Amino acid sequence: MGFFDTFLKKKSQSEILDETLEKGNANAQLNLGYKYETGEIGGVPNYEISMKLYLKAAEQGSDMAMNNIGWAYHQGLGVEPNQTKAKEWFEKAIEKGNLYAMSNLGIAYFNGMYAPEIPQDFQKALELLTIPANNGDVTSMYAMGIMGLYGLVE
Repeated sequence: MGFFDTFLKKKSQSEILDETLEKGNANAQLNLGYKYETGEIGGVPNYEISMKLYLKAAEQGSDMAMNNIGWAYHQGLGVEPNQTKAKEWFEKAIEKGNLYAMSNLGIAYFNGMYAPEIPQDFQKALELLTIPANNGDVTSMYAMGIMGLYGLVE
């Protein structure tokens, strides 16, 4: 096979996935994982593959991958819903400054639907939502507005 044959050879989805899992950097793994999660690749979501890619990216320190793993556990996307694991992954992402994780965990505390792992705690929600709200996250702003309107926090 000559240079141009090698250069022009298209890789299969399987080859790209294997290569990205083994040699890919965190951003490539995160981006490919998102494409599998949303069904952009294959036409339907494939949470099993997206989780593998997110875990590889998280191993390399990707805070967004950590957030996405937390979201998968929070919502039960390809895994059994597990609020303890969701909270742990969100907290890992928050330690790295991830605003999405702050908002996701803050909203979980605001809703209080995930007790005992994530009970309703308006003060904790406010602490988590403040930074994303100050950076333009409308979901965080809305929740903070509701808490203020009804006097749920001081």
